[in-house]
Amino acid sequence: MTGGQRSRPGPTGTAHATSGPAPSAGTGPATAPRLDTAGRAGLPAGLPDGLLALAAERWRAAEAWSQADGVSGCGLTVPPLDDGDLEAMLVDELTAPLRLEAWPPPTAPTPIGNGWIHDEVVDDDREVLEAVLGDRTGRGPEAVAAAAQELRLPVTPYRRLDEFASTNDDRHDRPADRHPTPPTGSSPTPEPHAERRGATSRPVIVDLTSHWAGPLATALLARSGATVVKLDPACRPDGFRDRPRLYAHLNGEKEIVDLDLRVDDDRRRFEHLLGRADLLVESFSRRVLPNLGYDRSRLAALRPELGLVRIRAFAADTPERDWLAYGPGVHAASGLAFAADPGGPPRPAPVAYADVVAAVTAFAAAAELLADRQGPPDPTEPRRPPRTTEVSLARSIAPLAANASRAIADCGLDPAEAVRRG
Repeated sequence: MTGGQRSRPGPTGTAHATSGPAPSAGTGPATAPRLDTAGRAGLPAGLPDGLLALAAERWRAAEAWSQADGVSGCGLTVPPLDDGDLEAMLVDELTAPLRLEAWPPPTAPTPIGNGWIHDEVVDDDREVLEAVLGDRTGRGPEAVAAAAQELRLPVTPYRRLDEFASTNDDRHDRPADRHPTPPTGSSPTPEPHAERRGATSRPVIVDLTSHWAGPLATALLARSGATVVKLDPACRPDGFRDRPRLYAHLNGEKEIVDLDLRVDDDRRRFEHLLGRADLLVESFSRRVLPNLGYDRSRLAALRPELGLVRIRAFAADTPERDWLAYGPGVHAASGLAFAADPGGPPRPAPVAYADVVAAVTAFAAAAELLADRQGPPDPTEPRRPPRTTEVSLARSIAPLAANASRAIADCGLDPAEAVRRG
C-alpha cells in the first residue's frame, strides 16, 4: 500500500468479498479487442496488454543509467539481462504472491448506484466501511469512495478509461512525477563546486517503505549492489510480515532495523543513518514525514546531497493525491477493469501489477538520482533541498490505459460507454 502503514492481506485485495455478486466476464461486442495476456509466460488472465513491455522499458532505463559512459557515482551493477531473461524476471515478480503464499482471490467489485467500488479494508475497519456505505440510494461510487478516503479507508471507484486519462496522461513534463528515461549523449555535468564520489562506491539506501511497490524497488537496488537499510519497527511492522516467504523475497537482502521515529533515541540513530545515506525511499502518505519532523528542509539540513524517491498511489497534481490505495485499487480507478469489455462489468486485477510497474519505475528513478549524486557542497553556497522524484502507481500504468483506449477506438468503440461515474 502507498500512503500509510495500514496492514492488509495482500496486493490482490482482501480475502473478504464485499456485498453484491461478483461480475461475470461479460461477452461484450464481437469486435471488442482482446487486451489481456491470458496464459502468456505464466501470467494470470486479465492483465492489460503491454504490461511486460512497459516494465521492461523502465528496467532498461535503470540498466542504461548504471552503464552510461561518463556517468560517475551511480554505484549500481544492474544485471544486463537479455529480453527473455528480463521477461522471466518480471513474470516472477508479478506472480511472487501467487507462487510464494496462499494468496486470496481478488476482491469482487461492490455495486454502488450506477457503478462499482473497490475496497481493500482490513477486518478492523470493516464496520466503519459499512457505516460509510449506509443507504446507497442516490449515492454513486465517486461519492462513496471520497467519503471512505476522508476516514483513511482504501476505497476507490471503478472508472472509465477516459476519466482516468483526463488527469493521468503520462506527460513527461511533470517534475514531481516524471518517468525516468535512459541517459543520452554525455552525462549530467556536475556543478563546479561539487565533489563527486567515485563510480565504485556502494550507495547506501534508507528504506521507509512497506508492502509491495516500495520494498520491491529497494530490493532491486539491493540486488544491484546497493546497501539497503530498512526501517521496520516492531510497534508498526510492514504489513507483509505475516507473509514470511514474500517478506523474505522482498527484504532478504536488506539490513532490517527496529526504529520508532517517535522515540528520541531512535530518531538520533535514524539521523545518524541518514548522515551516510545517498538515497531515501519512502511510501508514506504525504503528511507522515512532515508530521514526524522530517520535511524537505529538515532532510536537507541533515544531509544536503540526499536523494529522495517518493512512492504514492496517485500523482501529486491530481485530486486523489492524498488517497490511500493498493495496486488493485489503482487498477479500478484507471479504467483498465473495462479494457477487455468496455460495455460490461469491471474485472478486478488478478494481481497487483501496478505495484510492480511502479517499483521498476522507482528503481530506474533511483538509478538516475544516484548517477548524479554529489558530495558536500561548497560551504559558501546555500544548502539545497534534497533532489526528489515522485513515482505514483497511477501514472506508472498510464501508458497501459492509453494503449487500451486506442485499441478500443481502433475497433470503433467508445470507452465512454463503460460504467458511468456516480
